[in-house]
Amino acid sequence: MGYLTVGKSVVGIIERNLPKARIFAKAENPMQVIGQDVKSLLKSLPQDIQGEAKMNCFKNFMIASMAKTKGSIGLDKKADLLTNLSSKYSKRELSEIAKADTPEALSDALKGFMEKVEMDLPEVYTKWLCLPSFTPKIAQKGFGNLRKHILSSMQGKCSQEEFLLLASAKNEIELTKAFQTVSKNIQNAKFKQGVPIEVEQAMYDFTRRRNDTFLDIYKAIKVEPTNPKVAEIENTLRTKYGIKFVDLANNEERANQILQAVELNVSQGRKIPDNIIVSKLLEDSGEALLHSNLQSTVLIEQSSGMDLLQSLMQVDAEHCANPQLKNFYNKVTEAIGEMAKTRLSTEHPLHTVIHEFNHLGQNQLLAARFRRIPNEFESTYKGLSDYAAKGIVGEIEAELLTKQQLAKLTADEGRLLEYLS
Repeated sequence: MGYLTVGKSVVGIIERNLPKARIFAKAENPMQVIGQDVKSLLKSLPQDIQGEAKMNCFKNFMIASMAKTKGSIGLDKKADLLTNLSSKYSKRELSEIAKADTPEALSDALKGFMEKVEMDLPEVYTKWLCLPSFTPKIAQKGFGNLRKHILSSMQGKCSQEEFLLLASAKNEIELTKAFQTVSKNIQNAKFKQGVPIEVEQAMYDFTRRRNDTFLDIYKAIKVEPTNPKVAEIENTLRTKYGIKFVDLANNEERANQILQAVELNVSQGRKIPDNIIVSKLLEDSGEALLHSNLQSTVLIEQSSGMDLLQSLMQVDAEHCANPQLKNFYNKVTEAIGEMAKTRLSTEHPLHTVIHEFNHLGQNQLLAARFRRIPNEFESTYKGLSDYAAKGIVGEIEAELLTKQQLAKLTADEGRLLEYLS
């Protein structure tokens, strides 16, 4: 679960007119008490202070979200990018990357290209889900036309709340994220009815091409580490453990975590990936990729948006002269801390890396990923972690396996893991 989910939860606390965040759903959840305290505090503040409190919370969320995926790519990497991508994509599709003349422009062009790769879903898949298709021609018509295309296609196919989420998007990035949220809800309902074989094949091919493309990109933009400890760990992963491509983004903390996770999995006879990459381009905490040559890649976030958001709120509280605002900021900081405790099944520092490793070897079929779990296990996976509570089988299994490695499963969790296995 990435910064976007955390940010939505925080905004749900501080915005009075938004629907209640999911964290208020269960009375026994300690987060509910903190969340209600935050809302009560906000309402008790003078009107002008309410505005400042909301604005500062939203500002900090935006800073954290942008910092998480901020990464400048040197122009010296442009030629490698174009070389690595030219076998799969046309000059027109790569035109924005080709004409970028500053590191910032190259970074923006690359992120835009990757978003279009994500959105260009197979027609047989979008027709089956009754979702609008995204072709390069549609994407090139600009944000206004793209939003019009989506809204006209989604009218009557999603809830009013979901439609308003799409309609309120102010730019292409917001629209993409809103569409991903809405389409995921539609997917979940549709998958329960069964997935046609032609849809499975089309999505298998699409995912492999997408994953191959992302690996090509990461290989092209790799910067050799200047930290000797990171360089040593990269070399160890390659020479001792056979990792084919390693990029730890010169991040010593992440490098140590990844080395420990690899050592743990090897010692327990569990899978490790063929490639390991630490990236600032990720919005979520990590991802496991399977490629057309059956190699695997694990992507891990460079830094946690949640941690940064919490630190920003702490700074606001420490430097706030108004005692009412100081108390409010402290409560929001406390709420973020509670989210961190429940979002994953353990608080172990290796959790994110081990979780992604545990996706390796999972059944790749859509029908398997979204298959139904018996009702008797519902309270078990919902109580496992906020991430598992979404009900996606692959994520539940990865959370269970991770908790099994890094902590201890309850009897019910053990039974659920046995059922899923």
